Amino acid sequence: MAILVSALINAVKNTLQETGAGIRWTNTELVDYLNQSYDWLLGLMPEAFADNSEFSCVAGTRQELPVGAVRLVDVKRNLEGAMRPVNFKSQEQMDRVIPDWHSRPASNQQQYFIYDERDPLRFYVYPPAKAGSLLELVVALTPRSRHTLRSYDENTEKVFVREQYNEALRHYIIFLAFDKDSEDSFNAQLAQANLQRAYNAIGVKMQNDVRVSPKNPVNKQ
Repeated sequence: MAILVSALINAVKNTLQETGAGIRWTNTELVDYLNQSYDWLLGLMPEAFADNSEFSCVAGTRQELPVGAVRLVDVKRNLEGAMRPVNFKSQEQMDRVIPDWHSRPASNQQQYFIYDERDPLRFYVYPPAKAGSLLELVVALTPRSRHTLRSYDENTEKVFVREQYNEALRHYIIFLAFDKDSEDSFNAQLAQANLQRAYNAIGVKMQNDVRVSPKNPVNKQ
């Protein structure tokens, strides 16, 4: 579950020793820092914004991710017929074992999906899909909207990600707050310390890229 925007911002304010509408850092400013923290988290850990949804294929092997998606996390299964799982294969494997896989007869039952992180907005399926073939996808989506001061004041709107990311977001917001006055050496040190804590809360980028990749066997369990 996710916590309220107000709860996260108040935790930040407690660290910054801010009260009310804010003096050095206003509530509006801190809410904007929360929005910026989503962009940071999305770049490092896209699965934090994972969404599971129905996907309708176009005809052929090449498929485009839905609008708003930034990365494929997994292809779970077919949503027609026996609803069998769709397994990952690398393009190298497909090219070696089935060299003409792009031109094989079309089907509404996909057996494999092929994905390369260097081309994050596209993936391929085998057999080639019939138009309208349905799959269950897990994709990372850009945050669906942006918080405003009203999100904080009304005390009802929730953070867009699960509670396990609270510490990372909190430290990143504090980093941005102290970075505002980074010309002061002490504030610069506090900013960097909180940035490091934010990274520590989720791990380094290389590890995250391996974990979210469909090529990682962990994601197929």
